[in-house]
Amino acid sequence: MAVNNNGATVSAAAQAQTLSPSFFVFGDGQHVAAVHADGSLLGPSSLSVPGYTFTPAKPGETALVYANGFGATNVPLVAGSSIGGVTATLSFAGLVSPGLFQFNVVIPLNGPGGGEPVIATYNGATTQAGTLLAMTGTAPPTSVTYYVASNGNDSWSGTLASPNAARTDGPFASLDHARAAVQALNKAGLTQITVQVRAGT
Repeated sequence: MAVNNNGATVSAAAQAQTLSPSFFVFGDGQHVAAVHADGSLLGPSSLSVPGYTFTPAKPGETALVYANGFGATNVPLVAGSSIGGVTATLSFAGLVSPGLFQFNVVIPLNGPGGGEPVIATYNGATTQAGTLLAMTGTAPPTSVTYYVASNGNDSWSGTLASPNAARTDGPFASLDHARAAVQALNKAGLTQITVQVRAGT
């Protein structure tokens, strides 16, 4: 009930949902709010924000996607996700500021290109329909190579033989994570999948 100039409104009940997951979207209302690992905006080049440019995600890179409504914040968040109908590996899913959830999604190496539907599911609740993630339209590869190294990180894409200069991407750190990445691949069109283990213990 609200009071204004000595007048009171009629009381009304509002339904609250424990879960109501949804992605934040850019101004076009379709493309999910996302950035590349270097912080630059991820989206189709047709999106327009003064002073900023958008570029689509490349196969194998990690995209940072933002959402809200994933419920209680005192429990670990484990969500399943897909892009263009292809299972996408999540290297991180969690709360990064009050009410703001971040998903670090590894773009499938053989996923489709263009504006592809992106969906996250958590405890039976699913994000809104119609959201897209912009991806390059390159032809899917026929072979995929992952790397595992003692200086790797399981939150990286695993597609680089050594860490990049900014240490935002590089090889995996464990064989278990490499195995999970191989299992998650859409293997249609692939003729070879290789996991190279670099020197070290």
